[in-house]
Amino acid sequence: MPRLLASTALRARIRQGALRAQQQRQAELADLAQWLAAHERFRLWGQEIAGWRAQFSQLTRDKQQLTAQSTRLAALRQKLATLPASPLTLSADDVAAAIEQQTQSRPLRQRLISLHEQHQLLRKRLRQNAESVQQAQAEQVKLNATLTLRREQYKDKNQHYLDLKALCQREETIKDLESYRDRLEAGKPCPLCGACEHPAIEQYASLTLTDNQRRRDALEKEVAALKEEGLLILGQVKALTQQLQRDTEAAGRLAEEEQALTKAWQETCASLHITRDIAQEINDWMQEQERYEQQLYQLSQRLMLQSQLNDQQALERQVEQQLAATRQGLGERPAGPGPEPAGRRDRSRLAARSRKRICPVAGATDPT
Repeated sequence: MPRLLASTALRARIRQGALRAQQQRQAELADLAQWLAAHERFRLWGQEIAGWRAQFSQLTRDKQQLTAQSTRLAALRQKLATLPASPLTLSADDVAAAIEQQTQSRPLRQRLISLHEQHQLLRKRLRQNAESVQQAQAEQVKLNATLTLRREQYKDKNQHYLDLKALCQREETIKDLESYRDRLEAGKPCPLCGACEHPAIEQYASLTLTDNQRRRDALEKEVAALKEEGLLILGQVKALTQQLQRDTEAAGRLAEEEQALTKAWQETCASLHITRDIAQEINDWMQEQERYEQQLYQLSQRLMLQSQLNDQQALERQVEQQLAATRQGLGERPAGPGPEPAGRRDRSRLAARSRKRICPVAGATDPT
C-alpha cells in the first residue's frame, strides 16, 4: 500500500512538472510570436543573406579581375616603353594603307633590283666590248702600217731580185756563148750578130757568175721571207677585221638589250610612281624604302599596343566602377536587429531547453 501511494504521488508530480513545462513553452512561443510580429523584417533575412553572399562573391571576382587588369596594363606599358620612338605621324588607317602599299610594291622594288643588276652586268659587257674593239682597231692600224711597209719592202726587194735574176740569166746566156767569144777576131764579123767590132770581149772574158748568183739567191730568200711575213700579217688583219665585225654585231645586240632593260626599268618606275635613271645607284633608295617600311611596322605595333592599352584602361575603369557599385550595394544593406525584448535571453535559453525532454523531478534528460 505505501508503495502504491508513493507511485501515485510520483505520477502526480510528473504531471504537474509537465504542465508547468508546457505552460512555460506556451508563454515562450507567445512571447516569440509577439517579438517576430514587431520585427517582421527579419523574416526576409534569409533572402538578404543569399544576396549578400552573391554580392561578396561578385566583390571577390571584381577584385581579382581588377588585379589581372592591372597586371595586363603594366605589361602593355612595358612593351610600349621598349618600342623606339617613331618619326612618322600617321593615323592607324594611314599606317595600314601605307603598309598595304609597301607590301604590294615590294615585288616591283625587287624587279628594280633585278633590272639594275642586269643593267650593271650589261654595262660591264659593253665596256669590255668597247675596250676589245678599241684594242682591235689599234692593233689593226699597226698591222696595216706594218703590212704597207712590208709590201713596199717586198715590192722593192722583188724588183731588185727580178732585175738581178734577169742579169744572171743574161750572164748565163753570155756564159753559154763563151765558145763563140773565143772565136771572135778583131775586124771580123761575129757569127751570131755579124758585128765586126767587139769592145766588151775582155770584160766578158773576166766575168764572175758566182757573185751575182749569191746576191740573187740572198734576195730570193729575203723576198720569200717578206712574202711570208706579209701573208701572216694579212691573215692577222683579216682575223682582226672579223673580230671587229663580231664585236660590232655584239655591241648592237647589247645595245638592244640595254634598250629593252631601260624600257622595263621605266615601266617599273612608272608603276612605283618614281623617276630614276637605271644607271643611278639604287642601294641607297632601297635602304631608304626598307627603313620606311620598318618604321611603318614599328608605328603599327605602337598604335596597336596603344589601342590595347586604351581598351584595358577603359575595362579597368569599368571594373573599378563595378567594384564601387558592389561595395555601395553592400553598404546599403538593412539595419541589424534591435534590442531583444526583456527576458529574451532567458526565454531563448528556455526555448533551447524546451527542445529537450526534461524530467521535472529528477532534473535530468528523460532517457526515453
